[in-house]
Amino acid sequence: MREHFINMDNSKWTRKKRFFAGVTVLCVVAVVIIMHIALFGSLTKENDRQYIERSDYYAIYRTNDMFFCSFYDKDGNTVKTDGPFIRQPHIKTVYDKLLRVTWQSGTGMGTQFAYYFDIEQSRFSELFRSVFDEYCDNVVYCTDEKVIVQNIFNKDDFYLEITEFEKPFSAVAFPFENICFTDRGKKLSITYYSGDDCKTVTEYKLIQ
Repeated sequence: MREHFINMDNSKWTRKKRFFAGVTVLCVVAVVIIMHIALFGSLTKENDRQYIERSDYYAIYRTNDMFFCSFYDKDGNTVKTDGPFIRQPHIKTVYDKLLRVTWQSGTGMGTQFAYYFDIEQSRFSELFRSVFDEYCDNVVYCTDEKVIVQNIFNKDDFYLEITEFEKPFSAVAFPFENICFTDRGKKLSITYYSGDDCKTVTEYKLIQ
């Protein structure tokens, strides 16, 4: 009788071991399948990307007719991915460790947007509209009929608005043709349209 109970206990224990072994195998199989799915999805996503530009600190790529850009720190880690954009963004190396990202939402400078990426400190500036030029730490951009010069990352360090000009603007959507820093960043050369005939006028403004 005792042997019979022992055999029954052994039989139950054997069934339990088989059950747990089966569960373990199923878990392992499930984990392997999930890993393969994740890897396949990642590879598929990577293969869907059509890279337009690639460097140590940024990449511009296209996926399903939309554009994206990614930014990397000095160690190659992704710090930001921006998009989607309907039109291709453009990235310019301003200085060794400073990038400018621009894109258009329409036509003309009035529909241009831009921001800056400081590679050294992995930081991004605010979004600017109608950026014309930059010099050292400052950027010059426009809003409507106003020219603004400010520090790229901290407007508390420098901020200046220019609203007075010698000639009246032409009745156009965006009156500025060109603006650039001169005299080692101490002055601005501002060219704008004036009069009914949209004649170009250039003025120089001292900013420092």
